Amino acid sequence: MAARKIKDEARELLGHGLPHQLAFDQLLAQYPQEKPKRIADRLRYMPSLAAKEKYRAEQRVLLALVVLSVLLSVWRAFNGLPDDLWGGIRLLRLVPFASLFLAYGVWHWHGQHVEWVGWMNILGAMGELKAVLAVADGSPLTAQLAGNVLSVAIGALALYLLHKAFPKYTKGKDPMTGAARYLFQERT
Repeated sequence: MAARKIKDEARELLGHGLPHQLAFDQLLAQYPQEKPKRIADRLRYMPSLAAKEKYRAEQRVLLALVVLSVLLSVWRAFNGLPDDLWGGIRLLRLVPFASLFLAYGVWHWHGQHVEWVGWMNILGAMGELKAVLAVADGSPLTAQLAGNVLSVAIGALALYLLHKAFPKYTKGKDPMTGAARYLFQERT
């Protein structure tokens, strides 16, 4: 229950425009029984209000690319299917629900979702690296190749957004007390 309260309080503090370090210090003072690393981990994947405003365009482009990727995969799945395969249950298997759920997380600025979108698209497209390099040599662009290029673009943009909008923290020692200290560095 305390974890949920901390998460809600952190969202509220960041929503009022506080930087991560001030929000961390306030949450640490408010919840002294909680481990500082757990509070820092909760704040790690939450963007500040300034970051949301600064990177809103990149977030919207990422969402548009994810939706385009979903539409392309559905189109590829339906292209050339016989009419008897258009039944209800079989249609559900063709829709990439994982992409849609991850898009929902990106829309709500959940940092873990942005990270998953980035790495899964990059790793998924790496399997087709030979085909992507063939396009650079002049081979014709197919729907499969377009999807792979789109996956690389989605992955690169998601990792860029993760790097810029969601600050990492560093662990150091307080010079006065010697206790562990977590420091956030805003990137905006």
